[in-house]
Amino acid sequence: MFFDAERNLRPKNDYLEIGRKAMRALLDPDHQANDALRYRIVDDALWPTAVQMGATVSLGPLVGLSVDDARVEYLIGDVLVITDWAKAMVEAGALVADVRALVGSSDPATLFQNSRP
Repeated sequence: MFFDAERNLRPKNDYLEIGRKAMRALLDPDHQANDALRYRIVDDALWPTAVQMGATVSLGPLVGLSVDDARVEYLIGDVLVITDWAKAMVEAGALVADVRALVGSSDPATLFQNSRP
């Protein structure tokens, strides 16, 4: 999951796309009015702008809401969850790579006694 086919760490954009697609799959825009707004923010056309803007009330106008509309909080939450998750996945991947580098060619019998930080 953290690495691509060439064993390189996946970039943050990969995780942003995975998160966006997962969010779209969970929403029910045909039957829930709030989901219809939320679905628009993760749409192909708006998503790059939403990520660039970040989790802010300025997301509201992207889907036709004022910045004062309470429903903007749904959009802020969705962008925040997806971007924070993507960041965490990149950081976890880097930690896994560090452990692999440390353990990779080591003798398993001596790893327990290795006190190197």
